[in-house]
Amino acid sequence: DWSSRCYSLQMGGRSNLGAVLVDKKMAAREEAEQRRLLYVGMTRARDFLVLSGGATTKPGHDTVLSLLGEVMADEREPSAAAQICIGTSQVMRIITPATIAARRRRTEPLAKVVPAPALGPILMRRQARQVKWEQRRTAPRRVTPTSLAGSRPEVISQRIVAGRDANLARLVGICAHAVLERWDFSRPRSDINTVIEQACHCYMTQDSPQLVGDVTEDLTAIFERFLSSEPYKKLQRATVLGREVPFVIPLGRDQVMEGVIDLIYRLDDRIWIADYKTDDVAAENVQARADRYRSQADSYSRAVESALGSSAVSFQFIFLRPGIAIDF
Repeated sequence: DWSSRCYSLQMGGRSNLGAVLVDKKMAAREEAEQRRLLYVGMTRARDFLVLSGGATTKPGHDTVLSLLGEVMADEREPSAAAQICIGTSQVMRIITPATIAARRRRTEPLAKVVPAPALGPILMRRQARQVKWEQRRTAPRRVTPTSLAGSRPEVISQRIVAGRDANLARLVGICAHAVLERWDFSRPRSDINTVIEQACHCYMTQDSPQLVGDVTEDLTAIFERFLSSEPYKKLQRATVLGREVPFVIPLGRDQVMEGVIDLIYRLDDRIWIADYKTDDVAAENVQARADRYRSQADSYSRAVESALGSSAVSFQFIFLRPGIAIDF
């Protein structure tokens, strides 16, 4: 033994005096190592620690229960309560007596033999934190008003490569926004066809003349009605403050919302936000359709109010096909 410089010699059933000392020291070292491993394992728990074991008739200090029993041995009157104090810590003690019937039902699920104990507020906080983490992990960093509304965002790219099987309605919506971005409300109505042709040429390839013709025909019908509508007459009297205005605003703690506002104008000392919609909807269903986009209206209004520092902001959806505006 390196610490006591004693030699242990064992031959069969005989041993010298040094062997007795060495055996005791080895047993003490093994017990200390058990305590160290138990301490290391217990301190790895962050919120909730469960120690389980069964009481045996074998003497010794080689079980978790026996080690905890040494700590509680100083109690003058051993408590049978569920909560016991060990130093400054509170420990929940649950004792399940072993019965003969319980030993015979080893094949039954544990839940039928021993009732599940209450996990307590610590584990509940852990579960709540796990739910919060999953929400943070799966939530996108950047969102758009249309994505929050559950509709498909209308993303305008510089050039759309489309075939015969392309989504005609989506192409019409993209080109319609491009026309209104270029269109001056004071221009003669006869110039609209030229602007429509320019938008289709910019955002569509010419590989599918049939598709280009269908989009052009649909846009011509849309603007023929819209340029004769009351909302358009209102825009002709307005002062345009901005077209296709991008914005980014914080959304909650870890998200930002980004989008593009189609039109901001001033009329009668009030600022208006307009969002164009090319939905194929009948006039009697326009109000219900606008209600579906209410969250988008709230987001746009909040962005403009925050940027201008004014609450005198109104919002409207302009449905181009029926030529109807819905104010919020």
